[in-house]
Amino acid sequence: MAEKKGDDWGFLEFVALAVVLDVIFKQFPFLASIQPILPIAVLAGILYGGLRGSAVGVISAFFSTLFIGSLNFSGNLFFLQAAAGIIAGSLGGLAGKSRNPSVSEFVSLCVVAAIAFEALNNFLNGTSFSRLSGYYYLEGTALASALHIIAAIVIALLLSKTLEKNEKI
Repeated sequence: MAEKKGDDWGFLEFVALAVVLDVIFKQFPFLASIQPILPIAVLAGILYGGLRGSAVGVISAFFSTLFIGSLNFSGNLFFLQAAAGIIAGSLGGLAGKSRNPSVSEFVSLCVVAAIAFEALNNFLNGTSFSRLSGYYYLEGTALASALHIIAAIVIALLLSKTLEKNEKI
């Protein structure tokens, strides 16, 4: 599969946007479960192909972790974020392979990426870990997961204007 041609500036803008939004959300405990990297990686995959979309997810996860001040990459969150970024970028690349997906298809892909992250996070870290409170109980996980999925929908709807304006690159 050949990657779509495009300038590297668009790629860097996606990385910068994902990192800035992730760092901002991580500053507020009630927004910490939101993963803005995923919808942005899906969009990058649609516009630039799966390889660049996946790269947006991985590079954004790396720099986000770096800027948040958590230089300890031995924790699971970085690896889960990177894995979910690869999934998100690949989903976007597959969807954008032949045509621009509709807004509802784009939102659906972002929801699938968010669910993939939540499945990885909740089942690999234990089914009851809550990023919102740090306590171990199932209700916190459900709340954090629901917030993440709702936020993925909102972010995707906000980004859909970019999707509608851009032609195939």
